[in-house]
Amino acid sequence: MGIFRSEDMSLYEISVPKDNAWEIMNTLGNLNALHFVDLNSTEQPFALTYANWVKRCDDTLRRIQSIKAECKRLNVPLRKPKDSKTFLSNLDAIYRSRKRSNSLYFEEIEDKITTKENFIAQQIDLLKRMHDDLNQLIQYKTVLSKSASVIGGSRLGGDQSLSVSMSSNGEGDVHESLVNIGEISIGHIAGTILKEEQDRFNRLIFRATRGNAIVCFKEFTKPIVNYFGVEQMKTVYVIVFQEGESIRERICKICDSFLGDRYEIPESGFTDKLHDLETKIRDARKILANTREETRKFLVMTNEMENEDSSAVIVYEWFIIKERSIFITLNKLKTGDRLFFGLYWIPNTKLRIVNDEIYKMKENRNMHAPQIVRREIHELEPPTYFYLNDFTEPFQEITDTYGVPSYKEVNSGMFNLVTFPFLYGVMFGDIGHGGLLLMLGAALVMFPATFSNIGLGVMVRVRYLLFLLGFFSFFIGWCYNDFMSIPVDLPHGSCYQNVTNEHGQVEAFELKDDCVYPIGFDPKWYLGTNTLTFFNSMKMKLSVILGVAQMSLGILMKGFNSIHFGRPIEFVFEFIPQIILISALFGYMDYLIIMKWLTDWTGNTARAPGIISTMIGMFLKFGEIPEGTDALVISAEYQQWLSTTLLLVALTCVPAMLLVKPLWHLYTHPNEGAHSEHGDQALLEGNDNNAIEMSDIQHQRKDNAEERELLINKDADPAQAAAPKGRAARAHKGDVFESSQVDLLQFVESGSHESHEFSEIFIHQLIETIEFVLGTVSNTASYLRLWALSLAHSQLAEVFYEKLLGGIAFEANGGRGSGFLLFLLFPAFFSFTFFVLMCMDSMECFLHCLRLHWVEFQNKFYKGNGYRFAPFSYEKTITTYHEAQE
Repeated sequence: MGIFRSEDMSLYEISVPKDNAWEIMNTLGNLNALHFVDLNSTEQPFALTYANWVKRCDDTLRRIQSIKAECKRLNVPLRKPKDSKTFLSNLDAIYRSRKRSNSLYFEEIEDKITTKENFIAQQIDLLKRMHDDLNQLIQYKTVLSKSASVIGGSRLGGDQSLSVSMSSNGEGDVHESLVNIGEISIGHIAGTILKEEQDRFNRLIFRATRGNAIVCFKEFTKPIVNYFGVEQMKTVYVIVFQEGESIRERICKICDSFLGDRYEIPESGFTDKLHDLETKIRDARKILANTREETRKFLVMTNEMENEDSSAVIVYEWFIIKERSIFITLNKLKTGDRLFFGLYWIPNTKLRIVNDEIYKMKENRNMHAPQIVRREIHELEPPTYFYLNDFTEPFQEITDTYGVPSYKEVNSGMFNLVTFPFLYGVMFGDIGHGGLLLMLGAALVMFPATFSNIGLGVMVRVRYLLFLLGFFSFFIGWCYNDFMSIPVDLPHGSCYQNVTNEHGQVEAFELKDDCVYPIGFDPKWYLGTNTLTFFNSMKMKLSVILGVAQMSLGILMKGFNSIHFGRPIEFVFEFIPQIILISALFGYMDYLIIMKWLTDWTGNTARAPGIISTMIGMFLKFGEIPEGTDALVISAEYQQWLSTTLLLVALTCVPAMLLVKPLWHLYTHPNEGAHSEHGDQALLEGNDNNAIEMSDIQHQRKDNAEERELLINKDADPAQAAAPKGRAARAHKGDVFESSQVDLLQFVESGSHESHEFSEIFIHQLIETIEFVLGTVSNTASYLRLWALSLAHSQLAEVFYEKLLGGIAFEANGGRGSGFLLFLLFPAFFSFTFFVLMCMDSMECFLHCLRLHWVEFQNKFYKGNGYRFAPFSYEKTITTYHEAQE
């Protein structure tokens, strides 16, 4: 079905032998074709069969992340495989070369990662302790250096007195008076605390000592950074106090309570202590550097692989991600004694691929192949799948962000390929700005790898979207003939000639005979006195025409949905009245706009009717033509008759939309509400055809059970296979029972059944009808944002040009211009153009375009209640994981 409707899906039941479960799922994961239904969604995650294996995978991935973080910290390059396909093909080659079971390869990788991570964790702890010790030495040295200015020169081993040192230090007379009190002994305590605790620390010291201690704070010259690169916001404190055993003890307790570091200040040999610390710091840095280098060499050696350009850590990570996806998928299956049972969706276009692969498994005598059977009768909603490529994916993402299309519902993403960039161009149309966006999109299209390597992978993914946004903005900019508010005069020349008065001044413009401007508007239109009025009128009417056209397209898609899903009542009494109503009112208004454009009003402009007045008169005066105006449709009498007829037809459509569908349900399901609680059982009992179909399915399941019996006893001893006894017989019987009697659909929540209660249906239809009738008015008005955004863009561009370049730089020196002013003002003009118009206004136009598609267009037909087809795929799982990591 392409992109118009989702691909056809089929539901299959699969039976997987437990002995070969890993091998089978490992093969199926390479097909990118199976969407497994979770049959254990109501179970606790820890109670699932492979929950422990998933946990082991998560633990291993955590260890790999730790190794990768250390590689990044030590500047060890990590090289990814070329792509997931190359990785999987190389992994298959490894599997083929192994003599042991491939399912055990995970345990080997797990042991390798655990061993390496343990060693690296030990190295990290060692480096962390060494780094902390180095920081302690640096802090000690800083504390001594900073406290020297407070304590004074006597502690430095010099001959200066304490008072002289403190006076020259500029710390203030308070310090000097405190230390020069005769025979009073002065004590000092120094250390570090967190900077944010500085004020609280100062208050506590003051209160505990009753003002008999002074705290001086000093900042670190260089920030203290731990091993992980986190800056420690600390400050140095020096406390000067009157010596005493009691006061020193109180101060020490307060210092320790702040969990800071307290350092001893030597009574003598202050300078020698500093030199000793500097020596220890140099030695510690040398040992730390050597240890880091040894750890780095180990990491480099760890990442080397034979015959591989990729880093071993990345390869192991991708492998663990692959294994984890296998175990998660196995957890979606129901467990029997010797078999796993599951359901999966598959696109019909990929049936041959899966069938061929299963046939190869059956040909392999070393493994038990899975058995599959198609489920024809079910009430499950299939997933929605579209075949997308790099071009269509971003447009489909726009639709899926609002809601994934229901199965076989018309996909609005197909129309987004053209309508989204076109409507964006209507709002952002500008030759200059659109050209810049077009060049960006073209560069992304031509050099995607280059932009991906510089961290612009997100823009590369939407490169075709950006290219089309720029193309339509550039194209419609030519239609407007607007280059950053400047009209472009082509070599063809204007089709209007100047009409001058007797003084040589231009009074008007006269159209040349048989002259048509090659593209867009003639530049002389930008010189008229009615320029803004003309362009506003034109863009406003164009917005209404485009809006009605897109909404009518949405209603047509509702008709296609009704035909496809076999809903004749919806088609006849919803689609047809809706398309008639919008055509009778707003289609008629568009017709009047076009007829007014096609009529030559030269010399008779007073007779031109107003479109708004005509539409108001259609409702209030039954289409009567206002006096003094001409009719737009043949004659005044005919236009009045046509307006009245269309109005009556539109009004007739409203009760048809409101009443027919609820009354039809009441007629066809008079007693439906009594059976609503019984669900499928009531339907099956009342429908003989369904009973026959279910009987056929049971026979089919019985035949499939016989195939599974052969599967279970394939490698058994002939005698035992002929007559199984004891525990083997019970296990065998149990498997057959589970596969033939238990319906796996009971473990899946089917889609909610529509209510057939008349009251609920009527209320729902009333809401739908009111929403549509009012929406035709409000949605049409909403399309006026096309005109409003285009007007805002052109006016902003004109203001930036006139107020910076045109009005100052180009008009200086009597109109001759000034190169110096141009040099000064161009950066400002460029900044306003880039940040306001290219960034802010571009984003604004994009968001308004989203609104027009999500609300005004899609609400006519789009339900968006589906869910995406999520195949069991290694490629997709690896890609998604790394996108989340980045």
